[in-house]
Amino acid sequence: MKYLYSLVLLVFLASCTNGAWVTNEETVEEENTTTEVTNSEIDEAMEETFSEEESNEGLTMLDATYTNPQTEVDMKVSYSLDENNNIAEISVDATTYDVSAFNDKIQYLVGQPMEEAENVYISGSSLASEAFTNAIKNNM
Repeated sequence: MKYLYSLVLLVFLASCTNGAWVTNEETVEEENTTTEVTNSEIDEAMEETFSEEESNEGLTMLDATYTNPQTEVDMKVSYSLDENNNIAEISVDATTYDVSAFNDKIQYLVGQPMEEAENVYISGSSLASEAFTNAIKNNM
């Protein structure tokens, strides 16, 4: 009788395991489909990004990395000049730190000659100011 119970238990466990394998295969197929959809969405987003960057003719982009007490900042400076060599537009951005206040403060440079950007000093943003002016001077 012991053997009969053991045999029934073994058959039961085997049937449970078999069902788990089918469920895992279905899950893997769903994950693969989800991954393919996600990859295509990423590809489309990258194509849009590259087309936007290519459409910004006349826009000069500079890297101005510096280290503040919290982290290393990967500042990106973008600007364009008008026909008189004055700054038509300018912006500063970073992915590792919020430099929006610095970006707001340098907007006074719009309409100014490029030489004015070489001497920028924003109070309270001395490290960002130094990185900004170094990037501008190195590009001139």
